[in-house]
Amino acid sequence: MIKKDIIPMILLIASFFAFFIVVCLDGGRYHWSTVPLWGKIIGFIGFVIVFIITVLVMKENSYASKVVRVDKEGEHKVITTGPYAVVRHPMYSGSILWFFSMSIALGSLYGLIPVVFITILLIVRISYEEKLLHEELEGYTEYTKKVKKRLV
Repeated sequence: MIKKDIIPMILLIASFFAFFIVVCLDGGRYHWSTVPLWGKIIGFIGFVIVFIITVLVMKENSYASKVVRVDKEGEHKVITTGPYAVVRHPMYSGSILWFFSMSIALGSLYGLIPVVFITILLIVRISYEEKLLHEELEGYTEYTKKVKKRLV
């Protein structure tokens, strides 16, 4: 059986490849666009913020997985502490910030075009993930009432 989110995932992977191709060609080889030094510095500051977010997420949620599923045997539970007390999907927030920061830090404004698609596709993925978590993860519905924000 084909999973419902297979098309968005294929598009997301294609967007990842497009991102790296565009950033390498624009920021590295052809310089179709320019980002001032202060912009690149802001991009690198974004990297530091993403690193901190990632460390905090991994500290709180050892269950983070690339596959959307609930591990009922492994006592999968709702995480409500750390960054999860602020937003429901802090790893996705960090990922989006990482792509924006990478594009700017490497001097590619055109790299922001695939970032828009990546952001939209991650939001689509979140909708599939939220549906599954509401259905299969005990306590998730109550958690969403306390933490209203998904990404920001």
